[in-house]
Amino acid sequence: MISVIVPCKNRIEDLIKCIKSIEISMIKFLETNLVDYEIIIADDHSGQGFDEKVLANFPNILICHSQGEGPGYARNDAFELAKGEYIFFTDSDCEVDISWIENGYKALVDGNTIV
Repeated sequence: MISVIVPCKNRIEDLIKCIKSIEISMIKFLETNLVDYEIIIADDHSGQGFDEKVLANFPNILICHSQGEGPGYARNDAFELAKGEYIFFTDSDCEVDISWIENGYKALVDGNTIV
């Protein structure tokens, strides 16, 4: 299983673009690999309506809530929930490359511990 963790605080428009790019990268990867995956949003105490906006666009996303102590804490809280053997991190204002998952997975399977 692959887990993708995205820390975020209130940046819903950027987050939607980020998640779409992750899904495109994952679809490309799944053309040649059969693995389960999850996307976890590490919410750093966003305002009201955040969950509803995210889940309205991506109903299968997991949201891990933190207490507003910063992205590092939110990331760590989400890491504790992650089920993946391989864990990827990106930020909510990033749009990942179409080969991001594929290249990262290959590097990890080939023995690299940090990509």
